[in-house]
Amino acid sequence: MVIALAHEGYDNDLILAKEVPGIDLIVGAHSQSMLQTPDQQGDTLLVQLSNQGQLLGMVEYEAGTLPKNRTEFKVDELNAEYNDAPAGKTNPMKALVDVTNLRMAAANKKLDEKIWAAHQAESAAGYQGFLSCRDCHKGQAAFQEGKLHAASFLTLMAKKQETNLDCVKCHSVGLGQPGGFKSMADAFRDANGDPIPLAKIKGAMGKNFPAEHTDYRKNPGKIRPDVERFIAALKKAGVKKSFPTVQCESCHGGRPEHPFGEGHAEASKVATTACLACHTKEQMPSWYDAAGKLKEDAVAKAKLSVTCPR
Repeated sequence: MVIALAHEGYDNDLILAKEVPGIDLIVGAHSQSMLQTPDQQGDTLLVQLSNQGQLLGMVEYEAGTLPKNRTEFKVDELNAEYNDAPAGKTNPMKALVDVTNLRMAAANKKLDEKIWAAHQAESAAGYQGFLSCRDCHKGQAAFQEGKLHAASFLTLMAKKQETNLDCVKCHSVGLGQPGGFKSMADAFRDANGDPIPLAKIKGAMGKNFPAEHTDYRKNPGKIRPDVERFIAALKKAGVKKSFPTVQCESCHGGRPEHPFGEGHAEASKVATTACLACHTKEQMPSWYDAAGKLKEDAVAKAKLSVTCPR
């Protein structure tokens, strides 16, 4: 009797059975193609279970020229109810599994605490977010909340692209950066630094907001009222830090200790490189000539239009 223990996946097992004569049984793995009963390819039987040791398969095979239907195949779930001990005896593995589960839970808890502590420390060293900035810099906030930058995340929402990270990276601050955010799942934070779901923000905004396909560049009069509604929704949802939307630290860089630590002095002049990270020739062709060279005067004019008042 020839038994092949294969780890090539079900499709390759079929090829093996077809091209290699004389194999009676193939016990397969890798592709987790769960078979409730043996499959047959020519004179070869094939069996396979799912992954992670969740199931136990038992094959009773009578060798010789007997029909293949004399083969028995049984599948049992390896859960707490499985008991291969003698009648009246407790499965000796149950206690070991129980202890292992408790140890895994404890290990995961420690790991989660370690990850969260690192996340909190990293967050503390990253960004404050515009909601904090506007508490003191009221004049600058009022100015910026009428500009396209402030409506940049709303632009994505109007286009149903608010979870497309390729777009979000230039319509937010800190994506993938130390102290920033990793995905839209942690883009909004409460006072404890815990994430607030985007769905909650949308719920606070109300239905059909912003209106689909809204173009704030063509409708600048909608910027301020929509931004004010966005900010009100953030506050209603309990958001204390919002990474989405282009904001103060997009231009000035992260200032986690401002105004109490280093960096509380007068803001330095915004470098053009801060703009060019997103305003590429593909996204902002009017800033570049036919040869792809940056038009310094066009950039200077654009920067002046969004420069905060003193």
